[in-house]
Amino acid sequence: MILGWILLAGNGAFAQQVLEILTLGDDTYTNVVVTSVNETDIYIKHDGGVANLKVNQLPREAYRQLVGSNPRPAPDPKTKAVEKPVPAQKPEPIKTETKKTAPKTGTPAVEPEKGTTFDGQAWGLPKIDLAQVEAFIRKHAITIGATFLGLSLYFSICLFYICKKVEVPGGFLVWIPIFQIIPMLWAAGLSGWLFILCLVPYFNVVVLIYATVQLCNARGKSGWCVLMGPFLFLYLAFAE
Repeated sequence: MILGWILLAGNGAFAQQVLEILTLGDDTYTNVVVTSVNETDIYIKHDGGVANLKVNQLPREAYRQLVGSNPRPAPDPKTKAVEKPVPAQKPEPIKTETKKTAPKTGTPAVEPEKGTTFDGQAWGLPKIDLAQVEAFIRKHAITIGATFLGLSLYFSICLFYICKKVEVPGGFLVWIPIFQIIPMLWAAGLSGWLFILCLVPYFNVVVLIYATVQLCNARGKSGWCVLMGPFLFLYLAFAE
């Protein structure tokens, strides 16, 4: 019975504390009466109703006004919230925008299509525009064909008589273009296998000049006769 009166007297001590105005941040309470206090909370009654104030969030001056000069209770370490470490976030890569430049005014350069040029650098020859060559051949096809057949026939007739005078059988190869070089090599006293070198750039020039000089010697003429150019074979065919 005595203990109960003591507890009622203790709670009544808080009930007798009245604050006309209590300002906490943006909140203002009038005619504040403290109804209960513990280690973590202070319960108050005011003109607007009741409120629950957290001890650890109260300014020191406000706490002194509510509970007097009693020291602020230390927080219970068991109830202290454990702060979880915030995982480090990876920085997002910076996206760089590429600006598209406007094309220059004027007539754009037309690049040649693949396969329309012949790069002869591997053979020591300049680049050849195959499209222009094809256009030239189509335009002058009759002239080129007639010229080729005429020169081939001229060389065949001359070589036929040259082989006859050096007593070397030319056979039917005399009348076949390009393969005419084989009986020419025979008439010059050389091996017909040199014809393979005549198909290789640079080597063909050396072999043909050498074979022509040997052909002049086989006919009993000077090697300087090669300077006669296209008339040389006519001379070797019909000269005595």
